[in-house]
Amino acid sequence: MQIKFIGATKDVSGSCTLLKHLRQDTLFLVDCGLHIGTAEADWINKNNFTFNPQDIRFVLLTHSHLDHCGLIPKLYKDGFKGKVYCTRATGELAKVVMSDCAKNSNFYDYSHVNSVDFHYIDTRDNSGWGKLFCLTNDLRVSFLRGSHILGSSSICINWGFEDDPESKGKTILFSGDVGCNFDDNEYLPLLKSNHFPFPDTNFIVIESTYGGRNRESKYKSDKKRLMALEEIIIDKVINNGGKIFIPAFSIHRTQEIIFDLYRTMLSLMGKGILPNYLNDREGYSSKKFAICVDSPMAVKANRVYIEEFFRTKRNGKHIYRSGIVTDIYAKALLEIFETANYTFESESDGALGFISVIDRAGHASKKGKRSKPSSYGETSDIGKRACIVVASAGMCEAGPIVSYLDEFGQDVENTVVMTGFQAAGSRGRAILESADEAIKGEVINLSSYYSAHADEDGLIKFLFYLSGSDLGKKTTIFINHGTDSSKSDLKKAIEDRASKEKENDRKIAKVITLDGSHEWFDLNTGEEFHVEEFDIQKEITLLHEKIDILLNLVSK
Repeated sequence: MQIKFIGATKDVSGSCTLLKHLRQDTLFLVDCGLHIGTAEADWINKNNFTFNPQDIRFVLLTHSHLDHCGLIPKLYKDGFKGKVYCTRATGELAKVVMSDCAKNSNFYDYSHVNSVDFHYIDTRDNSGWGKLFCLTNDLRVSFLRGSHILGSSSICINWGFEDDPESKGKTILFSGDVGCNFDDNEYLPLLKSNHFPFPDTNFIVIESTYGGRNRESKYKSDKKRLMALEEIIIDKVINNGGKIFIPAFSIHRTQEIIFDLYRTMLSLMGKGILPNYLNDREGYSSKKFAICVDSPMAVKANRVYIEEFFRTKRNGKHIYRSGIVTDIYAKALLEIFETANYTFESESDGALGFISVIDRAGHASKKGKRSKPSSYGETSDIGKRACIVVASAGMCEAGPIVSYLDEFGQDVENTVVMTGFQAAGSRGRAILESADEAIKGEVINLSSYYSAHADEDGLIKFLFYLSGSDLGKKTTIFINHGTDSSKSDLKKAIEDRASKEKENDRKIAKVITLDGSHEWFDLNTGEEFHVEEFDIQKEITLLHEKIDILLNLVSK
């Protein structure tokens, strides 16, 4: 097996790795993501791939974020004819984000999105996390559960040696984006914990987004995140009569925030704060505390959540749903996702408030319920009626949030609450840095509570934990998907931990940081090697020379 790292070697986007299985002469990819956030990103996305898409047999996809799946339709546009293997949740969400990319860019169109041939590994007979299935005679793959977003996985690839295809061979694991939830602390609200790499893994490709950075313990607490959100609502809305506007990413972040707001409403009702607040508002005809979610892409994603988030195994255990989401909570979430509305009621006060997902078209779910198109109208009407608005897009560059900020940001009583990463140059970053003149009220950053990437401590735990199964094997680590500093910091942290030789820790052979300068690695030997670039003009010249030699021989 040979491997070449194509993308995410210099930053945190464009994930793409090329592998060549020598025995079967098979080329395949792990992820094929869009480059995002750099000055040359558009140029790279429009440029030709550094390999021939027609030569690729299949793609293994870790999850549905654009920087991991966003160029898959371009593969098909450029001649790829193979399959894309992933979980069903990943595939269905990827369709949503790739369709949005087709709408808002010129990298490919809807026909190329529709050409993507997804094969869902979790709909196969006897499928399950960690179960191997064959792609070729001696090439096997398994998917391990991740907690980054719904459907996300680490991917484990196992191959036999060329001279002994029946042997156990070697294994490489691609972490994908490592989520924050682990067995001892599932603090982000929806998903079960990450699975760890198998003890006998020979190579691990690890992301390094948070290399060198750790979050304070308060940011790793479901209880403290809810307390922070409740305090903001009490201070800004209940006590001061303002509104809260929350820019949010449509895939997974919006669904997390919906769940947190639902639980916060229950808390405010239970403490009597919400009924008292509504009783004190003379002339407020509806007597309701309105929370509106305005995100066209989130509406589409919610339909995937209806089918995937609530799925169970044959034994009744949930595939994705964490223990935080009790049956009562799950029923409420399903109601929100299916009907785009949920009303909070009490025996004494009737309807106290509601969460409404603005569905401007109206859609039917597979379970027969149909959401009605919203009658709220334009963002101006929604903003006036709602106390809290959650809207796309997460970095405030496009989507309904732009209109809300432009119209309501000038009011000093209104608050903007950030819940996600803001790239340099984005409007969201300008708002965080108090450089957006349209925003006069307070800006509060809750991003550290909601970040879906494991911090450095989490990455170290992911790499070293062996669940008591120390087989004595040493693992080579490739560090990718990070800045130069985050990769360097993570490498130091790995080497420091490895030097302590803790009992039951994974043993580390060496750590390689990827910076775009590496060529190919031979995974059978673990050594790097250089492949001379193909020069077509040089080859034509050599061919002409050979023809001349043959002609001379024939003439003699």
